[in-house]
Amino acid sequence: MLLRKPLPLWINVSLFAGAAAMIPLAGQLRRQPVSTPATIAELSERLRRCTPRLHFVPQFPDRAELPMWVCAGPQSREQLWGLICDPERVKKGQWHGIVLCKGTTDFCQIPDEFIRDSWGEYGMRIGRFVFFGDPDLLQRIREAIFDYSP
Repeated sequence: MLLRKPLPLWINVSLFAGAAAMIPLAGQLRRQPVSTPATIAELSERLRRCTPRLHFVPQFPDRAELPMWVCAGPQSREQLWGLICDPERVKKGQWHGIVLCKGTTDFCQIPDEFIRDSWGEYGMRIGRFVFFGDPDLLQRIREAIFDYSP
């Protein structure tokens, strides 16, 4: 019976390292990264898949564009119109189940530093959209956007 000479150690280590490096790479190739929505239609489509269902109230009734409120339950425009984007008002419960969504093309540009330093956990930016309101609803919105699969 013929016995083969084992491969040199450096070859074995190289083969093992190469195979080990392919495992996470294969996982990344299988999972396509989720892009942020580019339009209000894309954003609305992702948020419409939320369970329980979310409700959308445009700030201006004659157009279904931004800004809009995203609510955990039905709300009237009149109930929402007086809300002020102030973390203290969120703490008092005035924003319970309510988030305001603005786009970066709106008349008001909101810098990331302001969102981080002034709004903290009550604000976030995802792509071209800025959100302010109830932190629990913000988390649902974040999950709906990033756990999206068409």
